[in-house]
Amino acid sequence: MALPCGGMGYAWDSNGNRIQASYSAATATGTGTSTLQRVYQVASGSNRLQGYSETVTIPGSPSQNRSTTYQHDATGALTQKGSNYLHHGADGRLARTSASADPAHPQAVAYTYNTQGQRLLKSDARSVGANQTPATQHTVYADDGIGSTVLGQYANRRSSTSAAPQNEADSTEIIYLPTASGPLPVAAQINGRLYAIDADHLNTPRRLTNLQGQVAWQWLITGFGETPPTTGAEGYAQPGATGPQSYAEPVPFELRYPGQQWDAETNLAYNLHRYYDASTGRYVQADPIGLEGGWNRFGYVEGDPLGDVDPEGLRGLNRPIDQMPIGPGGGAVVPPVGGGGGGGATASGGTSGVRPIPVPIPIPIPTQKEQCPSDEDCYERCKHLLPSPSGDLQASEYRKCYRECKGTLK
Repeated sequence: MALPCGGMGYAWDSNGNRIQASYSAATATGTGTSTLQRVYQVASGSNRLQGYSETVTIPGSPSQNRSTTYQHDATGALTQKGSNYLHHGADGRLARTSASADPAHPQAVAYTYNTQGQRLLKSDARSVGANQTPATQHTVYADDGIGSTVLGQYANRRSSTSAAPQNEADSTEIIYLPTASGPLPVAAQINGRLYAIDADHLNTPRRLTNLQGQVAWQWLITGFGETPPTTGAEGYAQPGATGPQSYAEPVPFELRYPGQQWDAETNLAYNLHRYYDASTGRYVQADPIGLEGGWNRFGYVEGDPLGDVDPEGLRGLNRPIDQMPIGPGGGAVVPPVGGGGGGGATASGGTSGVRPIPVPIPIPIPTQKEQCPSDEDCYERCKHLLPSPSGDLQASEYRKCYRECKGTLK
């Protein structure tokens, strides 16, 4: 349920587990308020999430009660979410998903990664016959040192709900602006049509606008990104309109938080080294770098998704600028955006090591000692200009150096 102009609230237990979530919003027609109440079940002995139940209330319609159960393996990785089974490879990456507990079930979605952990290919064979080709999606990434910046996604066929020209397959291409906070998405060409992207302070896309100035896609800010974007006739705010409006053309757009691609088949977001579950605000696999990424190996940015980002699925960054190298003038150096995916593809779920972690390099801030050096500091800096350790302190070169050190030489 999309929540334009709505509110939200959360509750936690004494161990910090989120146990309740509530949302409210005006309906698309503006005639009432829709609500969603969700209760999470957590195992008392392990704090492991067992599932959740929710109630959706929409004015004029009967309330809807739904529940989702979770199953995990011995490592804590999610293996079942509702009716979806998640099958992991030997390297711990998600290799396949289907409605069957059998990992070899033919009607499944399979994922192929390269040696850097980038997902290059998604193959969907859930609804194809014996002699039909599965629907595939190829992804190309920027060679920007991050690894998860999507440049383009290309399908081998046109979906039934696609707005692409009749004889063309679905495609999405993203245009970025290099900034000190990382790549900022500014435009997208989706199925041959151009849209402007409005992003928030974390470079998360929040709205797509078409050439006529109409809002065609919108993802409102929530605590953990758990509400879906509004598309098609679901209703959202249009410039100059009174109340939520609808737009006839559905616009598929899969970017979420920086470094994430949303998957409709699992309702999870691929985040380079792991997959993120927005409905629970956590990853479905443990952090491959262990406790270096935080005390909670499944937590997302240590519980601060509106202040931190994790473009690689490893650790939270206080802003994307934390992973940028520092230039001679003290400012962050932004790598060029461009290039391809790189690396050879391996079998679905094949072995691939963890990529090196960009070392956070903070912008240097002068300390008080550096700003106001003491007499002893200036003496040590300039004493080599004296003819001897006990030489004349008024010697011209020494005196000039000393005054420059103290900041009194104009």
